[in-house]
Amino acid sequence: DRFVETFYTAKWSNIFEIYDRDDDALKGWYCNITKPAVIEDGHVSYVDLALDLWVSANGRRTVLDEDELEELGLDEETKQKVFAGLGELEEYFETKNPPL
Repeated sequence: DRFVETFYTAKWSNIFEIYDRDDDALKGWYCNITKPAVIEDGHVSYVDLALDLWVSANGRRTVLDEDELEELGLDEETKQKVFAGLGELEEYFETKNPPL
């Protein structure tokens, strides 16, 4: 598959837009909740905070790995940022008009 990856230095997420390797049809978006990315010297790094959002090409959204998030034992401030990042992604895809 082909991935178009978008990283943010001021947001608690990144987005991977995924296209089928055979026909290049959009499969959907895999979104990671992360600490803001660090981009320097031609490299991108980020800390994955386990919680993910899958958005299919038809717009259906599924939150993934909530159990893994709990296992991280994050402090309350970081958890708030994680869920704010998820909310921001949900809002973005709610207003986005994916092809049907």
